[in-house]
Amino acid sequence: GVLTCSALIAARPVRVAERNDALANRDIILCLDVSTSMVTTDSRILDTFSELLDTFDGERVGLVAWNATAQTMVPLTDDYDLLRGQFEEIADVLDFTPTRGNPALNDYYETFAGTFGDVHGSSLVGDGLASCALAFDAQGQDRSRSIILATDNQVYDDYGEQIYSLSEAADLVQQEGIRLFSLYGADPDMMDPSTSRADMTRARNELKRVTLDHGGRFYDAEAASEMVKELEKDQIKEVGGNTEVRVTDVPQTAAVGLLAAVLVLLGLTAWRRV
Repeated sequence: GVLTCSALIAARPVRVAERNDALANRDIILCLDVSTSMVTTDSRILDTFSELLDTFDGERVGLVAWNATAQTMVPLTDDYDLLRGQFEEIADVLDFTPTRGNPALNDYYETFAGTFGDVHGSSLVGDGLASCALAFDAQGQDRSRSIILATDNQVYDDYGEQIYSLSEAADLVQQEGIRLFSLYGADPDMMDPSTSRADMTRARNELKRVTLDHGGRFYDAEAASEMVKELEKDQIKEVGGNTEVRVTDVPQTAAVGLLAAVLVLLGLTAWRRV
């Protein structure tokens, strides 16, 4: 065992991966509708993005949640351990059925207290998207910026308090040179009974039309992982740069094996002396 592990370390086991350095110059805001009709969909989307963080290397990612108002949950960062922990924690909070009397509602209201405000409305997608467009920093730097908007576009605004319509917010995104990727997710079981099922088709069609009219990409929520891959391909074309092969030494497994083998050997030696 000692000889085998020593040989493995001497052979310098490596991990080989391709990487385009230009992708490290991109910022991505995950712009999440956290109204109660979206909770089950949001939980799945966050689980997917938590897994996809393993493919990132230098990109900065942030999370903005919104309902009637917007709340920055995680500012732009390349600390993927932090992001993964936050995504998983928030996904857990959202993984519940929002029925009256469910104690999980308390965690939901506490976690997203900043998304309610004093506004009489919910799922105000225009204001949510506009807030996400303003969440980017380093404006003077040459960085690629993208928003991933996840919503069912079920707007409740009977009091007319929304400042931006969806189309006006998309205008702002386009003016700021930000690329829009929309994820439509709707769970009929989570819809308010007062909202007709027919509205789901209208809402999806509006989100798709506005996104495509502003040069963005539209996906259904089930295609979240596919969307991220397409986002990366698009941005490689936009920012250029050379793709390089990175070779990283990974002797950890063999080193642990060697340490274990040495400890066993020492233990046997001590036992024989007794």
